[in-house]
Amino acid sequence: MSTDLPILVLTVDEVAVVLRTTPTTVVRYVHRGLLPAIQVGKERRYRLTDVEEFIACRPPTCSPRPKAHNVGR
Repeated sequence: MSTDLPILVLTVDEVAVVLRTTPTTVVRYVHRGLLPAIQVGKERRYRLTDVEEFIACRPPTCSPRPKAHNVGR
């Protein structure tokens, strides 16, 4: 009897929800080599562990933006 846990996989839409982004951005991450994907039939799937690692490794996006400056008045 094997004690291996099943690999949890997500669709592109599910990953987009987890990352709070769009499916198009998820695909861009894959093309840039930032997020691995696996082929299941004709569909791409994303391992939950890979998505969690991606979240842990990416820089925070909630940093304060620099103040805008008015120009040309």
